[in-house]
Amino acid sequence: GVLWSKNNEFKLEFHKLVHHMITEEEFEEGWRQMLEKYSLKKHPFLTQIYEVRHKWAKPYFRGVFCARMTSTQRSESANHLLKGYVPPGCPMHLFLKQFQKLQFDREAEESFQEKRTSLSGVCLRVNLPIERHASKVYTRAMFEKFGEELYKCGAHVLDEVVPRRVYKSTHVEAEKREKWSKVEFKIEVDEDESFFSCECGYFEHARIVCCHALQVCLGDQRTSLIMFHLPCLL
Repeated sequence: GVLWSKNNEFKLEFHKLVHHMITEEEFEEGWRQMLEKYSLKKHPFLTQIYEVRHKWAKPYFRGVFCARMTSTQRSESANHLLKGYVPPGCPMHLFLKQFQKLQFDREAEESFQEKRTSLSGVCLRVNLPIERHASKVYTRAMFEKFGEELYKCGAHVLDEVVPRRVYKSTHVEAEKREKWSKVEFKIEVDEDESFFSCECGYFEHARIVCCHALQVCLGDQRTSLIMFHLPCLL
């Protein structure tokens, strides 16, 4: 508690471990370095949560769709929504009535966001065909997240390992990244050239095409193939 509240550097490092890890190897090495740096090897709480890391650490379920949520955010978000509609100790018939109202309001909000996007439009950063297509199928909020991944493409160098099948994306400033940080990613293309699988697992976890897969599409002039696979999520 004292280290968390008074040491901002530790807080930032711990935040990276929880939210920005990609592979199990990164997490294990990053966790080990953190314990050594701050002399926390015998800390009871950290020892306890490390033993159950498979239940909360992002790298261990990066291939599971979670809509960019952590394991606790899903339950916390649901509880927060219900509390706004259902009073404590309400009877079952009132609960069902209020739950239906919650669903109606959520669907109305989705429709509003879609209409808002279509009326006001979005700002294109690079005016690529895939970006224009994304602006038509995504709401504004989702399009901004897609734009962030498109922007990150410029920070990686792409190499073709197996012609039109396997690629390697390397961060251009690998030496400046944390020692535990993964700087190379393998992207595989299926036989139909219609799906791009990256080992970072970001698409499977968040349903947003990662910058590594986008880099393959842009570098190999196959943007039209991925356009039909952009998921229409909020």
